[in-house]
Amino acid sequence: MAAELNSQNTQFSTGKLRLKSIRFSSREISLIAVLGALSAVLRIPFSPIPGLQPSSFIISCSGYSFGFRVGGLVGILTAFLSSIFLGVGPWTPFQMLAWGALGLSFAALSRLNAPRVLFLPLLFIWGYLFGFIMNLWYLFAFGFPFTLSSILALQLASLWMDTLHAIGNVAFFLILGRQVLNIFQRFRERFLINTIK
Repeated sequence: MAAELNSQNTQFSTGKLRLKSIRFSSREISLIAVLGALSAVLRIPFSPIPGLQPSSFIISCSGYSFGFRVGGLVGILTAFLSSIFLGVGPWTPFQMLAWGALGLSFAALSRLNAPRVLFLPLLFIWGYLFGFIMNLWYLFAFGFPFTLSSILALQLASLWMDTLHAIGNVAFFLILGRQVLNIFQRFRERFLINTIK
């Protein structure tokens, strides 16, 4: 009995250690909140133009500069906050998934020490990956058969919007990418934000 209790206590202590290891600092929480709010707010003025918005650009820079936790959560927070103004629906969890994955992918790009020249192609590809993930909610919400033909039909229907998203991602980076990444880099170095590289 005593051995069993000791085993449980050990597991509980290990669990506490694991929880402590993923705690966020107050600076990280503030950073995630500010970047998520900025990304969400910047999406609103562009909402009349389907597919075109700077959120993917902000999320990608966040993940690349600050790591997995910040990049993923900024993506999730962007979808959640912007949906308050633009509408919540069955598509919202898919937006959170897509933008969260986008942030994680750019954190991985940074962790692998990949050359920054890959930033643009990945941003362009994410214009279509985002559209693919978002198209999945149509299948679930409207009961379409989950077949290759139905997926291809949805992809073709959203091709123009996804292309606009991809081109917009590249345009935002070409115009502001170097400046934003430099600002994020200086902020990280000054405030010693812990990143997972």
